[in-house]
Amino acid sequence: MNHRLDYYTYNPCSDQSSPWLHVTAILTAACTFVLIFIGGLVTSNHAGMSVPDWPNSYGYNMFLFPPSKWVGGILFEHTHRLMGTVVGFFATMLTLMAWAPAKTRTGRRWIAGAFMALTLSNAVGTAMMAIWPAHFHLSASANQPLHILSQGAVTEIGMVLCAIAAFVCRSPEPRRWVRWVATACLIVICIQGLLGGLRVDLINLTLAMVHGCFAQASFCLIIFTAIVTGRWWKSVPDLSKTPDPKQGRWLIRLAILSVCIVYCQLIVGAVMRHLGAGLAIPDLPFAYGKLIPPTNASQLADANHFRIWKLDMDPVTLTQIWLHFAHRIGAVVVSFALITLIIVIFSQNRDRKGLVWPARLLAFLLVAQVTLGILTVYLRKPADIASSHVAVGALVLAMTFTIAVRSMRLYSLRHRQVARADLNAMSRPLASAGV
Repeated sequence: MNHRLDYYTYNPCSDQSSPWLHVTAILTAACTFVLIFIGGLVTSNHAGMSVPDWPNSYGYNMFLFPPSKWVGGILFEHTHRLMGTVVGFFATMLTLMAWAPAKTRTGRRWIAGAFMALTLSNAVGTAMMAIWPAHFHLSASANQPLHILSQGAVTEIGMVLCAIAAFVCRSPEPRRWVRWVATACLIVICIQGLLGGLRVDLINLTLAMVHGCFAQASFCLIIFTAIVTGRWWKSVPDLSKTPDPKQGRWLIRLAILSVCIVYCQLIVGAVMRHLGAGLAIPDLPFAYGKLIPPTNASQLADANHFRIWKLDMDPVTLTQIWLHFAHRIGAVVVSFALITLIIVIFSQNRDRKGLVWPARLLAFLLVAQVTLGILTVYLRKPADIASSHVAVGALVLAMTFTIAVRSMRLYSLRHRQVARADLNAMSRPLASAGV
């Protein structure tokens, strides 16, 4: 007997995807947030080049680098790298769970074949490192047979974990576009890791700024994956035909605009940090006692004289001062946009499903972010507070992005086609089973 599947009323039977996909997406997002915070610590402590080689760490395999050497800036940079591998692992698991390569016998054979080929390649590579260690730029302490064998063992353990996960994943996500979103998460994480490695190998500050900005975009993509794999996305009603459709379209536009404003503010903040302009204006709310910061060489000379003799701080350039000032102006614009967005959400007496709690959390995060920004200036940029400012900024972007995505899910007319495609994708397994 066939039962009618109502897309807008959640039916557990219609959800053929594994609940672990959603859990893995949340874990990936959580680890990415921790990675962003540690990245803020790296920048705040000027530790970006504390480990000058990549992907090794002073000639050691990243996972075999002795903890006794984790001192000073090396601690922050090396921990950042290790956390990056954790995020990469979860992104790999996310992709495997979405596609479920072991769902067929042919897929399992391919997994076994790939694992054996990679194992053989690892054995050959380990042997080559043991025979010609000089060609692999190993340090004297890392150039030991036992250490080289340990490197091969670590690589093999990683491949075994991935192979086991691939064999376990046999329940694919029925929505094809969601599978590709999960794959995109893995791709952007790989690109992010490559950008970080090239920043070290090429000693390029521009790549460091791109690395920081791309991390925020990657975080949003992972947040999106967590949203679309959750229960809310599948059970929420379609409100595109409400009595006042303009209200929904206005909310969507405002939310998207807010996301763009917050992201631009984070870009300015990343450039400001990497160019050493975090304290280019040391007083607040004024700028060297005036509403407008220095605009010419004479005013800059007076400002630097004040910094050197009164505050015992290094001199700055006009570019640094105005970059810092732009970040302050951006903070005002962001606050206005987000307060407006929050008011619009709370002013709607109906059709607010799934938007109220993100708006409440966004209000709290906005207050916390402004507070951290003020403390960063008043306390002369302590590393922990400055890094928390970076991390909370990422959360502000993520929550604003969540509101935008959920608003489109509720009110977008175009989403109806996606909704019907999702219904068909989730109902096909039931039809084949004769439900």
